[in-house]
Amino acid sequence: MIPLLLASKGNTNPVPCGALGSSDSNGAITLLPSDNKEFDEGRSLTIEVAAVYLISAIYFEEFGFADAAYLQDGLPVEFWRYNTNERVSRAWSAVECWYFEYQALGMQSLRKQGRPPLRESGLWF
Repeated sequence: MIPLLLASKGNTNPVPCGALGSSDSNGAITLLPSDNKEFDEGRSLTIEVAAVYLISAIYFEEFGFADAAYLQDGLPVEFWRYNTNERVSRAWSAVECWYFEYQALGMQSLRKQGRPPLRESGLWF
């Protein structure tokens, strides 16, 4: 499944759903796209961000490992622009490096070492 999700890199089409994340969180609701691409940038959930989220969910063995599919780095965010191009790029760089480790060591070893896909990026969901 992970190689198929990796093929989603660069797919900025919106995900046709309004939620990914912990069902216990109001943050699980993601903003659906409008017709204004400039307004939506970084706000709506794209296929490539959903893929990073799902790769992380595979690692954590649950979909509710985070409140929502919004990339965070601890810095202030304006107008719900969590999934900015810069954050998405950092996330993909980390996931691609992590995938090489996954191929070499296997998932169980990475879990034992506490090495989730976004660990090296300074990002989390």
